[in-house]
Formats: sequence, structure tokens, C-alpha cells
Amino acid sequence: MQVRRIRDTGRQWQWIFIALIPFIGALLLLWIVIGPSAESSQ
Repeated sequence: MQVRRIRDTGRQWQWIFIALIPFIGALLLLWIVIGPSAESSQ
């Protein structure tokens, strides 16, 4: 589910690995997940 949300914000799925960094990684991932979605070009 996290990967889907990260992709929805316009970032690549590899950003999920930022959560492996203790404390700061979790905060960054939270910031990415609650951020706005990217505009769709469809």
C-alpha cells in the first residue's frame, strides 16, 4: 500500500527504502505519504 501511495505522489517506488533509516527515514516517508498527489497527465 505504501508503494502505491508513493507512486501516486509522482516518486519512484524505491523511496520505500528511506524507511530503513531510523527515525528520520520514518518521518520522511510520512511526509511523502501525506503530501499532495501528482497531477495525472491522462
